[in-house]
Amino acid sequence: MYINISEKKKVYYVANRSNTKIVELLRKFKKFCDVDFIAIEEKNAARQIKRIDQPKTYPAVLIWTTGYKHYHSFCFDYKGDEKVIKRNIDAHPDWLPFVIDPTYKRGKVEVNYSNHLARSEEFHNYTAQFALPSVSEISAGIEFYFYLDDALSAKRISKKEKEELSRAFDSRKVKLEDNYEKNYKLHISVDLDSVSSFFSANEIWVVGIAFEPTAIAKSVRLAKDTGNLVRFDIGGCYDPLPDFEFNPSINLQNPSFGVPMKLTIPAILALFNGGKFSDYYILPKSYVDRKVPKNVVDNICSYAFLCYKKILEAVLFD
Repeated sequence: MYINISEKKKVYYVANRSNTKIVELLRKFKKFCDVDFIAIEEKNAARQIKRIDQPKTYPAVLIWTTGYKHYHSFCFDYKGDEKVIKRNIDAHPDWLPFVIDPTYKRGKVEVNYSNHLARSEEFHNYTAQFALPSVSEISAGIEFYFYLDDALSAKRISKKEKEELSRAFDSRKVKLEDNYEKNYKLHISVDLDSVSSFFSANEIWVVGIAFEPTAIAKSVRLAKDTGNLVRFDIGGCYDPLPDFEFNPSINLQNPSFGVPMKLTIPAILALFNGGKFSDYYILPKSYVDRKVPKNVVDNICSYAFLCYKKILEAVLFD
């Protein structure tokens, strides 16, 4: 259990443009006024993250940047001797063992956004789990089996090893609502591309139906309530977020951005294209020059911010 002594809460964040905006806005809320937000320079961020100490009374907290930097979660792993269960809440498992990882070269260890969870197991005293939205779970399984087939064809693994790796992959799947082990320390990593209609770093990571941020917050709370949560990290937002006027009234369970429902995802994707809708879509006549209206941009970005806020509240506050 956490020790009941006074200790100022700290949140470390890698200070890219989006995270800087998010933190500036968080500081305006009463709950976060007493939180010490500590900036980490993007340059050599991995080295600085490895030096983050473990607080006594609450989990260490890190905000990394885009999904391409999710491997910073590996750098943030707990340094103690005890066994740690790490649950990756994500649209991708990020679990590629050495023998099937196409980026692996003999004599060189590479940690990246697609394999960091496997590296946590291979280099640290960690056991991995991943909770994926159902639509992502299907595609992730197919992709993993392609990696297995490639490794088998290249004779890096045998048929028996392929079967063993397939079972290992399946054994690491959990549901978002599953309870946490109470006998081990816990580390949760959240990539917000697992959230419905979230403004992620890559167009192909933006999906209409995935996890609700409130459900992720509930899962984080479950972990915290065990008293064993030692590390929590989160990230995944597009960078840079456009300037926006914050709208606090966005419904996190059923977000509406001020466009017809069928244009919700196209509106987000338009922000990757200078704010202009693709010619593929039929738009209301009021959409001048096919540009996403300012209030819609405000709502998309406000929703992204509120996802961070809701989940961070679950880990930082009672």
